[in-house]
Amino acid sequence: MEGTTIAAAEWGRVVRIGSHAGYGEFVVVGHPDGQSTRYSHLQSGSIQVTLSEIVTPGRTIASMGSTGQATGPHLDFEVFDSHGKRFDPLSILPPVPSEMAIGRFVVADPVTAALSNAVPVPTTPTSQHASAPRKEE
Repeated sequence: MEGTTIAAAEWGRVVRIGSHAGYGEFVVVGHPDGQSTRYSHLQSGSIQVTLSEIVTPGRTIASMGSTGQATGPHLDFEVFDSHGKRFDPLSILPPVPSEMAIGRFVVADPVTAALSNAVPVPTTPTSQHASAPRKEE
């Protein structure tokens, strides 16, 4: 949702703040182990950190937006290793409580997650037309 607060995932130092045609407004935080995290598509004018500032986990970075080439408000959260290679952040983050997840996605509202998890989602293509039930004779 546009304006949702984005928090630092881990302790680090702000190493880059900028704007990019594709990523929109973004912040990069460098971490002591050599990894870095990038937060992109931030709401215009919402960045609350400064270059070289030390941030702690939970520190507000900015707000979610749709700057750059985005079709709607969202956050691109990327993790890079010490060689600059991007990798799946779920491999290093703590598990998300099941009541807060829909598959691999985390949602802020546990009720939404519970409802979505209760409805089976087909994994194979299905017909777009429903057929009426047959009457038994």
